[in-house]
Parts: sequence; C-alpha cells; structure tokens
Amino acid sequence: MPRSRMIKPEFLDDEKLASISRDARLTFIGMWIHSDDYGVVKGHPSWLKNKIFPYEDIRLSDFQKWLTELESLLCIVPFQIDSEKYFYIRTFTKHQTINRPSQQRNPEPPLSILDSLRDDSLNTHGVLTDETETETETETETKKTSAPDPSFNSFFDDFWNTYPGRNGKKIGKDQCREYCKRFKNGEREQILTGVKNYASSRQAVEGFAKDPIRFLKHKAWNDWQEPEHDPTDAYDW
Repeated sequence: MPRSRMIKPEFLDDEKLASISRDARLTFIGMWIHSDDYGVVKGHPSWLKNKIFPYEDIRLSDFQKWLTELESLLCIVPFQIDSEKYFYIRTFTKHQTINRPSQQRNPEPPLSILDSLRDDSLNTHGVLTDETETETETETETKKTSAPDPSFNSFFDDFWNTYPGRNGKKIGKDQCREYCKRFKNGEREQILTGVKNYASSRQAVEGFAKDPIRFLKHKAWNDWQEPEHDPTDAYDW
C-alpha cells in the first residue's frame, strides 16, 4: 500500500543526484512511496514500473536503466530472499520520519549488506547520506562532539543493555558509542527514559525495533517520553 513521504529541499540541490537522469530521480521518489516503513520495496522491475508510472508507456529496458543509475550511487541496494527480489533504500530512515511504523511487510536486508553499508568509506559514494547537512548544521554537530565525561560509560551501558534488539539482534554498538558522546547529561536522561518506554512498546516486543543508531540519529527518544498508551493501536496513515 502506498505511503505519504516527505521530500527535503536538499533533494533538489544534491549534486550527485543531479548526475543521473531526471527519470531516475523520479523513480527514486516513487520507490519511497511504495516501500514499507523500513525502506524496503519489492524489486521486480515490471511491478515497480507499473506502480510508479501507471499511465506511462515506458519500455522496461528504459526503466531498468533508471534503476541501474540509482544503484550506481548506492541510493538503492538490491538483494534477494527466497528467489524474490527487493531493493533497500539506503538512507530511507534518515530522511523519512516514521513515528509508529506499520508491521514489516518485506524481509529486511541480510546483515552482511547492512554491515557493509555502515562502513564510513561508502558515505562518499552515496546520495543524501547520513551526513547531508548544511554548513551551519555541520558546525553545530562538531561543537556537540566532545570527549565523554566520567559518567559516559555508565550511561552508554544502560542505553545498550536496555535497547531492544531487532528480531533478537543488536548491531552497530561501536557506532552508537561514538554517536552518544555528543549528548549531555540532560539529553542522556531523556534518552534512557525513551529507551525504557520504547523497549516495552508493541513495535519492539514484536521484533520490529529500529536499529539503535537510527533511534539515536532520529532523536526518536522524544517520541517515547511517556509509555505507549494503547499498544494495540495501529499507526493511522
């Protein structure tokens, strides 16, 4: 089922996106709309073409070229589960705010793919990466990053031990540790409160918790300062 998504102004200014065709960029947006709330969309080219361009007479070979353009920039990453093809939209959860994701409709990418995408060396090849910011925002983040105080280890251990795993797995501990160094004591208290409430939420209990680094980067703890009032409620799109 299609979803409403957000397009940031940076999308139009991105120089790497400007290096691919206009149709490939429009295809990229269409894939957001038809992906699940975890950035995974069915990868059969004919299905995608008909969903994104239902009224256009487009050759499948042309559509596949646009997909290849997006793959070349690591906008999308193909993978296959049980002979079914899928695409993982690499920076989907960075640029789409999903407060209460719906139940996972598609399989998640293999851990080998997720781990490889976390390699910082790939960021320079991607589009709208986690570091896509204005110059002012970059300066602000730099100021926030400082050496941890003596209470940092205790805070991080509480965070990591409390954070729910996704299908029983937690990944990216070292990345989370480095990211957490930017938070001050007031924020740390809010983070721990949010994590405790999030860990008991329906989403987490059913195994659909976000990766912890996404929880931190999206400041999702702000959405969980209070316990979930009705865990049976589905998110109303």
